[in-house]
Order: sequence, then structure tokens, then C-alpha cells
Amino acid sequence: MALNGGFINYRDLSVQHPGGIYERLLEYCLEPDGERLAARPTSVALRGSGSYYTHDDLVKLLIDEAVGPLIAERVSEFDAQIEKWRRKREIKPADWEVLDAIDPASRILDIKVCDPAMGSGHFLVALVDYIADAALEQMSHAVEQVTAQPWAEKVQNPWVSP
Repeated sequence: MALNGGFINYRDLSVQHPGGIYERLLEYCLEPDGERLAARPTSVALRGSGSYYTHDDLVKLLIDEAVGPLIAERVSEFDAQIEKWRRKREIKPADWEVLDAIDPASRILDIKVCDPAMGSGHFLVALVDYIADAALEQMSHAVEQVTAQPWAEKVQNPWVSP
């Protein structure tokens, strides 16, 4: 799209931009002005539509408060199991299956979140980024925890986060 001789590359817009633009547009209403429509500022349109843009700082706080504890719970369950097995010299095949079942990265990816208002998707995009970062971090953490155990030293195929 050309604008004053320049081009706008919409690919470079972050997910926050459309939401902010939408919120600004809701500050106006269209009114007939002769044969044209005119955009006039109004304080009623935004409130009346029930439409609001959630700013980035609030999105981050919501995610930290709502999803952060769920992630921490999954990580602490895995760490607690590793701690229980810390003194073992070897573990049985069924124990390896337990590790797979309580793998924090896999369990983080099982978290389900509903955003019924969705809007521009700002909250959901930030949430996916947050969960992806946490899952990648926990994949590495879990492997480090397991490989540091005496019972994992003799294993031919080292455990990896599924």
C-alpha cells in the first residue's frame, strides 16, 4: 500500500498495532455530513461497544498470574520426583515411563486457555510466546536434571524430554 509515495509493509506490524489502531478508531463515530460521512470524536462509541484493547503490560501480568503458577506446578512436580530418586543407583523401565509422563515441557504444552473475547489476538499471541519459551526452557532443565543423576550415567540412550 502506498502512502505519500512510501510503502507500508504490514508484515512488520506487531500484533499490538491492530489492537491499538482499533481502539483509536472506536473513539470516533461516523455521522452524515451532506453527501459524505464524517468521523467525529465521541466518548460513547468505545464504552458503548464494550471493546477495549488490553495493553502489553496488562497482558504480561495476566499471563504471569494465570499461567505462571500452572507452569511452576508442573516443574516442581518433576523436580520433586527427581529429588525422590536422587539416592538411587539405577531406575527401572517403568520409572523412565514416569519421567516421560511428568515431563514438564510436555505438560506445559497440555495447558489449555480460553480467550472468549479474543479481539486482535494480542493476549493469545503473547500467551503462545510465553508457553513456547517456558516449554523450551523446561526441556533443557529436565534433561540437565536427569543427566546429573547417578542412575542416568550408565544409560546408553540418555533420556530426553519427549
